[in-house]
Amino acid sequence: MTWVERRLVVRSLAQAHAAEIALHVRLDKAQAALEKLNERRQGKERLTELETLRKAAEALLKQHEVEGLLTLSYIEQVEERTVRQYKDRPAETRIERTVILDIQRDAIAIQTAVARLGWRVYGTNQPAEQLSLEQAVLAYREEYRVERNFGRLKGKPLSLTPMYLQDDNRATA
Repeated sequence: MTWVERRLVVRSLAQAHAAEIALHVRLDKAQAALEKLNERRQGKERLTELETLRKAAEALLKQHEVEGLLTLSYIEQVEERTVRQYKDRPAETRIERTVILDIQRDAIAIQTAVARLGWRVYGTNQPAEQLSLEQAVLAYREEYRVERNFGRLKGKPLSLTPMYLQDDNRATA
């Protein structure tokens, strides 16, 4: 069997707008989480190693799905501090390292990501005379998809509950 297939490339402006808003929300959350890595608070351990901070920052970028959209630069400051002698303790010079994370949004990468949002590809073997672009889009919008039904079950307990009985003779199903 052979047939001719048409591919219809369509951009949904409403979906693109919603996805752009979601992208900016993810960027804001990621930037706030990255800024908290530099924060000094009581009881919070500071990241003083450059590699540790880099791994934590990359994990946050991956978690918020904004890799490549934020530019991170790391500044390592080394400060020598002399501690004076006290009783039996001799005077010494301590080296304190602080690592600062600078976060910048990559405007070009964000614009490129926004331009990719909202696109869909539909496939059909109907010729253009029988099925116009508008008809194909409407047909795809109304289609039945099995994946939608599985979404109802995610994160929710099923309506079936296990039975806990002491005697097997009482279990009827």
